[in-house]
Amino acid sequence: GKNLPTRGTAEWLSFDVTDTVREWLLRRESNLGLEISIHCPCHTFQP
Repeated sequence: GKNLPTRGTAEWLSFDVTDTVREWLLRRESNLGLEISIHCPCHTFQP
């Protein structure tokens, strides 16, 4: 995995997924997917 540091304020983030997509196209049988998630201690999920 890779972490992308933020400033802690509202902002747009961008990142290059070219290599990941290229791997998907070359090795479709071993596609493990792509997960994008966010962690913010100020928000908690309570069902």
